[in-house]
Amino acid sequence: MFSMSGWGGFVKGFLLNVLREVGNSVRYGDAKCVVIAGVSFTLLMSYFRFLWDAPGKTWGIMASIDVSGLDGKDTLIIALLFSSFVLSALALIPSTSRKSYRISFLNWVNKKLYQSEAISKSNGIVYFRDIAMYETLEEYGVSLESKFESGKGLDQVECDLSAQVWVVSRIATAKFIVANFSVYFLFSAVALFFVMSVF
Repeated sequence: MFSMSGWGGFVKGFLLNVLREVGNSVRYGDAKCVVIAGVSFTLLMSYFRFLWDAPGKTWGIMASIDVSGLDGKDTLIIALLFSSFVLSALALIPSTSRKSYRISFLNWVNKKLYQSEAISKSNGIVYFRDIAMYETLEEYGVSLESKFESGKGLDQVECDLSAQVWVVSRIATAKFIVANFSVYFLFSAVALFFVMSVF
């Protein structure tokens, strides 16, 4: 049986481990977005060269080429690749504010997408997408208290740690959502190109 001080140490250790894992998710999300942005940009420039047969000409091509001859499929491929690049590049912009509208919007998207995937009606306290489902930091704190059933509230250090976990989970979730949409756009553009090549 834990003493109260031992139990408090357990909660702090738990929160530190969750924070470490969520931080790893943010770093992984950044790395994923860098790769997606690089691949999308490279394919976009390659597609311009493919369309206008301009070897060696990758920068400023839009300013020097008449785009009125593009058909709908070409325009769609360019739009998908450009969207993939822009989204993944925007995901790299740091945000540590608890009131970031960009992060709030992406977490709202997460809630809409994730509701059907949730394992139970009560949100978890470990997985970053579960943590991001809590509307406020206070809700996450209450959930921690109820699930640990320690018989006392969180102390100041635990509150600070839970705040970090909640904020970083929202950032990790935003990067996860953006990276997924970027990959969908990228794969859709590549699939459409191959379909056009075959038919």
